[in-house]
Amino acid sequence: MCLSQLAVAGVHFSVLKNIAQFSESSEKANAIFTGGILATTVTSAVAVVLTYLGSDFLSYLLDSEAVGLGVLLVIPGLFFFR
Repeated sequence: MCLSQLAVAGVHFSVLKNIAQFSESSEKANAIFTGGILATTVTSAVAVVLTYLGSDFLSYLLDSEAVGLGVLLVIPGLFFFR
């Protein structure tokens, strides 16, 4: 859960606030929505790469290959279900 919140970097709250504020203008709302999707895609991609690179370290730190494998299996969900 913490990784997914780091992956979106709070952009979802900003989008929610601004969509409500500019709900009467569909042009502005579409721009806010598009910007939010692009921003979360970038931040999620960075989180995925960092998680992938850190999976071996976590496996070593916790002395468990299963933990490293579990972290690798979670990565697609981190990106697609941000």
